[in-house]
Amino acid sequence: MRRHALSTAVVPRPSLYGRGFGGLGRAQPAGRSLARNSVTVGGGGGGGTVAGVFFSDFRNGTGTDASDYTDGSKWNEPGSPGGVGGLSVVNCVAEGVDFPMTNCLKVTTLEVDGGFQYIEKSGLGFPAAGASMWVRGYFKLLQTFTTEVATDEDNHPIQSGDTGDESWTFNTHMDSDTEWRIRFRPVFEAAHVFANAGWYSPVIAKSQSVRWELQVTRTTGVLGRFHARVYDMNNEIMFEDADFDNENASLTLADNPEVHLAETEEGLEENLDIIGAGSTGLGGSFWFPSSPYAYQGGFAVSHADWPGAFGNIIGEN
Repeated sequence: MRRHALSTAVVPRPSLYGRGFGGLGRAQPAGRSLARNSVTVGGGGGGGTVAGVFFSDFRNGTGTDASDYTDGSKWNEPGSPGGVGGLSVVNCVAEGVDFPMTNCLKVTTLEVDGGFQYIEKSGLGFPAAGASMWVRGYFKLLQTFTTEVATDEDNHPIQSGDTGDESWTFNTHMDSDTEWRIRFRPVFEAAHVFANAGWYSPVIAKSQSVRWELQVTRTTGVLGRFHARVYDMNNEIMFEDADFDNENASLTLADNPEVHLAETEEGLEENLDIIGAGSTGLGGSFWFPSSPYAYQGGFAVSHADWPGAFGNIIGEN
């Protein structure tokens, strides 16, 4: 996948390692349950109040054409579509998906092109030092867990930057065929504290759809901080900072730890200028010639505030 020209946009407001590195065999911390509480937030469907620099609800149409899965070219880099059918836009109701928008992206990992079924949006701009960007998506995992998945149970379908050079990733970490966890991962480099190379949610039932939101704050140089929220389809919060453990469960995101977001500041700004979605491939060959991976949708990026539920970004719905 090609590199992108560095964006010059600055908003004055607030990997070198592969799939599964550091996540193999990590046990679910004891005493952690699926849901924490029932704090209700504003739902979607209104005119929107939060300014976004990008949103995609795949309203352009259903099907497997590039105009469908790029949402009418909103995703300006088709990336690696990986053959017809790897990326398809479907009607949520018809597919039995309880996302709050009409259409969503169905991702099927195909043997061709190394399993990459991937789209990118560049030109997001990036926050200045001391400021933040917020990212939101809806997700439902379909991946089948087998003995071979245990060698590649941690994948990064949604991320900033190009594969191998990301500042943040949304990973799916499978524990079994019925449970998985979100793992938010910063870039890895020699100076990185390994314990902070991944931040894990409690378990999520594979049958459940979630809305995830990530705040990425630049501090100084290549350092930054993550803050995260996960909601169910009733807009009730499931997990927040205190629920996201690091690799050895010694810290949570509520401790406000710094993480490495890139190896250079130029690389950091280039990475944060890009969001990608779809699939970055599965290891092994158990899934050949194809395997359903996930439903994804309701993407949004803001430099102003948490995006909130679908419909909260200006222009949605």
